Amino acid sequence: MLVQAEEPDREQFWLEARDADQINCTNQEMDIVLPDKKEDTETSITYDLYGPRDPSPENEWLDDPETGIRWIVTGLKDFNLQDYQDQKYCEIPIDEADWGRDLTVTCYISFPGEDKEKEYEAEAHFATPKIEIEKIYLGENAATKLDIGEHIGNFEEGPKWAKEMACSRPFLFQTGTVPDVQVKLSLLPEMLTLGKIKASAEDAETNNLLGDLEEAEFDTKKERNEFVAQKKLGQTLKSGAQKWDWKITELHGTKLSKDTLIYTTIFSEKGFVIFKKGPILPWVKTNKEADTKKSYASAAILEFIMEDMGCKGQSKETLILNKMTQYLFSSHGCIYISDSKDPYDKLLLPKYAYIENKGVGVDVEGYYELRSGKYVNCTDQAAVLCALGRLIGISCELTQYCGPLLCNGQKVVGLEKGEGPAQMETHAVIKDGSGAIFDPTIGPAQGKKEDAYFKLTFKDPVKEGMEDEGEIFTVLLPLNSVQRRYSND
Repeated sequence: MLVQAEEPDREQFWLEARDADQINCTNQEMDIVLPDKKEDTETSITYDLYGPRDPSPENEWLDDPETGIRWIVTGLKDFNLQDYQDQKYCEIPIDEADWGRDLTVTCYISFPGEDKEKEYEAEAHFATPKIEIEKIYLGENAATKLDIGEHIGNFEEGPKWAKEMACSRPFLFQTGTVPDVQVKLSLLPEMLTLGKIKASAEDAETNNLLGDLEEAEFDTKKERNEFVAQKKLGQTLKSGAQKWDWKITELHGTKLSKDTLIYTTIFSEKGFVIFKKGPILPWVKTNKEADTKKSYASAAILEFIMEDMGCKGQSKETLILNKMTQYLFSSHGCIYISDSKDPYDKLLLPKYAYIENKGVGVDVEGYYELRSGKYVNCTDQAAVLCALGRLIGISCELTQYCGPLLCNGQKVVGLEKGEGPAQMETHAVIKDGSGAIFDPTIGPAQGKKEDAYFKLTFKDPVKEGMEDEGEIFTVLLPLNSVQRRYSND
């Protein structure tokens, strides 16, 4: 039996964790233990007992078979350490319920030949941190707040330790910009406040609108921590969800050996990428006092453009206007108003466009839902096309030709060829920045130069058969406003 020359100093006993990262925060050392894979909800930490350092040899005090060793873990739910009593090591399982807890493991040592109630101890703190993304705000590079204010995330409980971000309004960025967001996050145990984190969008096909975010420092005491994407957005129209896995890479100056401390956020509503110039008036309201712009497009209209009209993934403005024109002409179910059985419709008044302040307004959402019926005139068609083009950043103007105009027998929206009107007093189309004409009512005409358009669509206005002879002239109709029906709850 070992005979002690002197009592060992209790400070000479210590615990060492296996496969853990040791950090120092608030003047306290803590061992961080992470799971091997991000999907794991269980992990474990093993502690070895060492000491005393002096006298030597190092472990002679602990090698005596009559030395008493017992282990206690404070803060851990329902764990029995009985199997490790009298062992110089202890493996402690940590399941999901214990993530984020400040846990303490204590080893008590008693020696033969001494008072049985006299024990020395060694203690260590450990935790599997628990991260939570509380809020995500649009950054400075976002195109607009889309009437949702700054906070774009409401949270619902999700599986495991993650949550799903249920976005009640769409988010919007422009081509060629670097997406950025601002994040409020928290960590448990609360003593953990500083570190670095990165966000990766691993599902590249369906949930990766904005791309991966650069690694950046965070402070849980800050309301907003800045993050920017690794790459600029391309030059194509995009729509889609955004899923990020937020991975903590460093805590309180110590790099973590595993990047499995993950929190997943999913925007359940789609985001959109439009052209750099968009949204163009009248989709944008300007607050001059605050020097801010805010759009009031709904997600349904943006989705209408991207998915129904087939504009998602396109980058050429002419091709996009062609697709929009073709869709409004052949796929939305509209019929030229002259075919209506309603006598009131015979007045040929527009259903979704209206005169406002010497310009034209248009109820795009009403047209999208066909709230006022399927019968439309050329001003309805052209005003909707112009408004949708401007929403995604294409410069176009609403143009009206005043005749009278003798029609050339081209197909008219919703009617068979030859069933359309023989004559129009006026006719509305749109022109893009190059002057090319897009007509979703007759033809349809897609990207036609004016001379070619008239040769195809109308007969010479001064020929026989016209009630009034005269030159055709053009009127620019400013598009002043877009009606909306859309709640802010």
